[in-house]
Amino acid sequence: MTRPYNKDLCGDFRTLLTAGFYTNDPDGVILEGPEHAQALAATKAWRNDLWKAFRKLEDRLCPVEAFVAGRDF
Repeated sequence: MTRPYNKDLCGDFRTLLTAGFYTNDPDGVILEGPEHAQALAATKAWRNDLWKAFRKLEDRLCPVEAFVAGRDF
């Protein structure tokens, strides 16, 4: 088994951040539709802060990609 590269790990985490958002009701049922949209809207500011923090980590874990993209790390 090969060890995953930082770029792969960051990609997996990025996928989780973009496509993995869900929330449950008190009974543990995953919310969908308008309730899901409401939860997304309610956490927008927090998720934005999370993305900014992740970008800093990603740039340090993947400095070549950050350099090519023209970002300071």
